[in-house]
Amino acid sequence: MDGSARATAINPGFSVADGESPKLELDGQTLTLRFVDWQECAVTVRFADAVAVRWQEAEHYYEGDDPYDGCSLVEDSPWVAEHVRQGCTFGEAEFRHIKLNFNAAGILEVLCTDLRIQE
Repeated sequence: MDGSARATAINPGFSVADGESPKLELDGQTLTLRFVDWQECAVTVRFADAVAVRWQEAEHYYEGDDPYDGCSLVEDSPWVAEHVRQGCTFGEAEFRHIKLNFNAAGILEVLCTDLRIQE
């Protein structure tokens, strides 16, 4: 879809398949995502150094392995390249384009350095 960008499926330790009621909160450069997974369990994920966030209901997928109901890392992302070119990133930190496909609710994309489940 975006030129040379390719997706590789990742397993971040949680499932977004059939996830419901996603809520986003941005506090400085930390993005917090809360949702209810397919087993009716509450999940909280923190994205460190979030410099960009995109939510949409319209489906779009990248070449490669971009699961309809899972998570992926977008490689050779023009979105990351644009942020680096404009100096919107922090020093030597490696920013990643993470994509979460909530098949039942929408698509969340985040440019960040890391994501972790909060216990």
